[in-house]
Parts: sequence; C-alpha cells; structure tokens
Amino acid sequence: MTFTFPGATLSCSAMGGLSRIQTRFAPSQPARSDPVVTVKLLRQLYKSTLLRYSLKRGEIPEDERVDVDPESHMLAALDALFAPHLKNYHWWRPMTDALILPVYLLRASQLDQLDECLQYLLGSPMGRELTLATMTWASWQAICLDDRSETKHLFEGLAETQGKHRRAQYPIVLATLALLEWSLPMLHVVMRHFPSALTTLDIATFATSGYPRVFSSMLSLLGSSPSLPDSVDRIMDMHEWLEVHSGQRLVSPLASLCRPRTPLQYLEQVLIDIDIPRLRMAEQEHNEALSTAERKGIAECIGTVGSVELLSLVLNHGFALGLVEWVLLVTCDVQKWWVVLQQHVESKDEQCNVAFSGFWHATQPHHLPAFSHIWKPHSHSIRPCTHASCVASPPSFSLSGMPETHRCPFTSSIAFTRLASPNSHRLSPPSS
Repeated sequence: MTFTFPGATLSCSAMGGLSRIQTRFAPSQPARSDPVVTVKLLRQLYKSTLLRYSLKRGEIPEDERVDVDPESHMLAALDALFAPHLKNYHWWRPMTDALILPVYLLRASQLDQLDECLQYLLGSPMGRELTLATMTWASWQAICLDDRSETKHLFEGLAETQGKHRRAQYPIVLATLALLEWSLPMLHVVMRHFPSALTTLDIATFATSGYPRVFSSMLSLLGSSPSLPDSVDRIMDMHEWLEVHSGQRLVSPLASLCRPRTPLQYLEQVLIDIDIPRLRMAEQEHNEALSTAERKGIAECIGTVGSVELLSLVLNHGFALGLVEWVLLVTCDVQKWWVVLQQHVESKDEQCNVAFSGFWHATQPHHLPAFSHIWKPHSHSIRPCTHASCVASPPSFSLSGMPETHRCPFTSSIAFTRLASPNSHRLSPPSS
C-alpha cells in the first residue's frame, strides 16, 4: 500500500523556516517566537491529529497492513499505515511529523516551545511508545533538518556500524542534534523529558567513544560551517561538560577554530581556558609528547590566523616559543613573522637556527607541498637540486631582505631561494 500526501510536507515547510541556518549553527536565542508553530497549535496537533492510535494489531484492518523496511523507511511505512485513519488535516504525516516538530524547534532554538512540544508528544496515546522504538540511523536521518555534510556523514556512519550504536531511540537522536549545535541548554531540555533513556554518563560516553565519534563531527562542524556558534561560551561549556562526565581528556577545539575569520575572543578564551593550562600541566608532569603537541598546535593556530595580538597573549601567559614553534610561524608568513621573531629573539645564533631550519626544510622533497609557497620567489617554485655540490653547500642567505632565486651552476635548475643582503650568513645543512 502506498499513500501520497498532498501539498507540502511539514519537513519541507520546516526546512523553509530554517533556511537561514540549514548549513549553520542554531542561534543561542531565537530572534522571535515562532509565529506559526505556537503552543496552541502544538497542543491541538498532539491532542487531536498526531499519534492518536495505539499500536495494538486489532486496530488496523489486515488488508491495510504493509511490510516495513526497518533499515531506512520505518517512519514512512508507519505514516502510510496510519494516515488513512486521520479524520482531519489529511496533509499531516502522523508519525514523521510528530517527531519532526521537536527537531524543528530545537534547530530554531525555540526552547520554551520545544519543552511544551515534548510534553505533548509524550502525553499523546502513542508518543511514549514511538519515542522509545528502536530504529536505524538511516531512518532517523530523514527528520534531522540539517543540510550540513558532517551531520549527514555522521548519521550515515552510525547507520553502517555493526555495534550497539547502529540502532537508536528518538531521545538519543535529539541529544545528538543538540550536541552538534554545541548547546547545553538544548541538551538539558531533551534530557529532562527522557531521564531514564538519557543518563548523563550515557550521553557523554556515546559522544566521546566508539566510531564514528559524535565529538569528532562536532569539531568538524566548527571548522567547516560558514559561521561559528554565536557565543564561544557554548563551545567552552559543552567541551567542559563532556570532559567531566566522560572522564576523558578531549581534543581541544582550538585547531577547528583556527581559521582567518574566527573572532580573536574565541581563540583567546580557548587558549586561556584549555590549551595553555594543558601545556603548563604537561610540562609540570614532564610529559614531553603532550607538551610538544600542545606547543605545535598553539603555534600553528597563531600562524594560521596571523595574529600578533594572539602571540602576545600567549607569551604573557608564560608560553615561550622554541625553535620548532618559530619555524612554524615563519613558514606561515616569512615577511610578517620574521620581524616579530627579531623583536622577541635577540640571539643572532638562534635567529640563524630558525631561518636555516625553515629554509632547509622548504627545500626537502617531502616538505615541498607544505612549505614551498613560503619560499618561492616571483613565479618560480623551489625544486631541491640533488647535485652533490648544492646538497653539501647550500647558497648563502641573510636573515632579512627580499627573496631571489639561485640556479645550480651544474644543473641550471632553481635549487634554492636566496635572501640577499650585504651581510649574509653562510650556513651548513644539519648533519645526518
């Protein structure tokens, strides 16, 4: 049996209402109360239209039963089963729309209406049974109202897993959408209505463990969405909540936030509250691996956003840059960061070490994709010359000046970049 719903479905209308945030994070506060999906309408729908039938076999005639595909079309099959029995509002899909309305209100940050909606949903004759039904993530993906590719990939990944997380109940789906929004208020509203299905430990463990991890998708959304959450506090609060309740040390969101248009206040707060304390703790514990990783991450972030103010903030909090960190900065923008380096590093020997390390690595084949754009002069790309003379004795260069090319006298290829000035330093390659 098939059933066609005339007119626009609620999901289409909801996506239209969310047109400004389909690929963005939901706002912390809605601009206004929804003029259409009012509390009065919600009460009427759940009381007289949606989910009015029990799931007992006797209520649906045998000739109207349909085979349900539990993998991806469970809700559509249930809609087809129950829709002919609706006495009013024949354009409603009785199952799908009952579950889409809370998702719409969550994505629109209409949390007061979401609270009311979940009350009506759970108070309807079939609501509690339906919300506790277990379906695959492929079925749930139809109601998520989120066009972001990371959300789609997460749902697809969960649907393809073979473990216990391959199937889920409606409460964990709502909780997942709240997690992807980096919104604790949303998550708390959902948890309040499903206390037995959503314990704090269950949510934190689900978000931070297994594959694919929800937390990894949360970080990916920070790095790829056209805009960030409208308050950095959302990120900090959710990150802290997940760490506390999962008992895990999670990846800092710093790397995901490091993009040119990120407000400095975002990066400053993440650095001050997460990364710098972690670096300090790693050094106190003599954890060299963690200390190196933190230093590298901080330097890469500063270089990516190109903020001298951010570097000053880090230095003022006792974070001293070493050779590796300075090389990372200089290779991001040699003209800009070399001047800054000279202001903070007085030793000419240390300056030489930074300059030559960046220069030397830029000429190595395995570093060319990452570093050659920094050192290429004009339209020429650096190609490391393998001639013994060039490898053993790179051309002289200085610590300042404009770049110019150097051609190997033996192969005539552009072998290195020379930074020319009257006072040049001749450096030897590191011993192997």
